[in-house]
Amino acid sequence: EKEVAAKLHIEEGDLVLISERLVTADGRPAIYCMDHIAEANTKEGYDIRLLKEPVFKFIEQCCEQEIYMDLTEIRAVAAGEDLAEILNVDRQAPLLYSREYYVDGILSHKVLRKKI
Repeated sequence: EKEVAAKLHIEEGDLVLISERLVTADGRPAIYCMDHIAEANTKEGYDIRLLKEPVFKFIEQCCEQEIYMDLTEIRAVAAGEDLAEILNVDRQAPLLYSREYYVDGILSHKVLRKKI
């Protein structure tokens, strides 16, 4: 997609790896996160299975870069059909969006992701 390519400083159509993660709170879906990584930033022979690990670990091991933190601005959007199913909420339910989707009422502020 054009927006992702621009943010990754790559050409549209270049291969992008996507890491998707669903985080629950007390068994209830709370956060759906999607991270995009330009394949051009990975080292040769990387193991795609490592995308199941936290994205910071994948980037450290497969891109040979260390990320200390990630600052995300969050805004409200309505849940579409796919996200409503993933997060087990009604279609059009309010979500907090930042390329990650947070169920409203659980988080309502800026999020700083940090490698632990």
